[in-house]
Amino acid sequence: MFSTPPLTPFVKKVLIILGSLFVFMLVVERITGLPLFMLSALSPHLGIPSLWQVFTHVLVYPPAPGSVLSLAISLFFFWLIAAPFEMRFGPKRTLQLCALAALSSGVAALLAGQVLPSTVMYGTGPVLLAIIAAYAISLPPEVELSFFGVLPLKPRALIGVVLGLSAVMALAGENYAGLVGDLAAVGTAIVFMRWMLRPPSRRKRSAQKKASSNPPLRIVYSGDKNNPPKWLN
Repeated sequence: MFSTPPLTPFVKKVLIILGSLFVFMLVVERITGLPLFMLSALSPHLGIPSLWQVFTHVLVYPPAPGSVLSLAISLFFFWLIAAPFEMRFGPKRTLQLCALAALSSGVAALLAGQVLPSTVMYGTGPVLLAIIAAYAISLPPEVELSFFGVLPLKPRALIGVVLGLSAVMALAGENYAGLVGDLAAVGTAIVFMRWMLRPPSRRKRSAQKKASSNPPLRIVYSGDKNNPPKWLN
């Protein structure tokens, strides 16, 4: 039987923030006409707004009637996908992964948009792809997953399936820069998990090696006690 995961603290905050931002932008745009969405979504053209759009584009949806259902579906899937990750790795790692995925996706899509066809980019899609990839990488290769209770898949195959869906959507919308952003988010998630899942012994050796390469200063005396020290090392 299908069941939903618990509503974890970080995921709960994200759902509240995304929902509140949508309502806030909708009200402000209708009352003042200020184009908050276009200032926050990622435009394919370089400009001053791009400095913050690489972060904010994953937080906004167009303030239009058709976006209500789209936002609701996105929030539901974020709950389904991010909550198990947070339960396993904690809110701090989940926040780090989401921030890195948003940044890498935004920068990659912005740069690709200078040479590839693209549209205005928004929504949590790159972050969801990153969380799926990160969770799949954290599992043993022999584990079998169920893709929405229909298709049994190995963890690495799941990454291929979601990237394939992303490619189809990019082709349908002629948003190839967005596909580059999705690939960057998934790649960042894989690197992040490889680093995070390193054996503790490797982390300890790395720390010891770093410490040994920077020995503390010590005074070396030369001559008798009446002579001052000649050098430090």
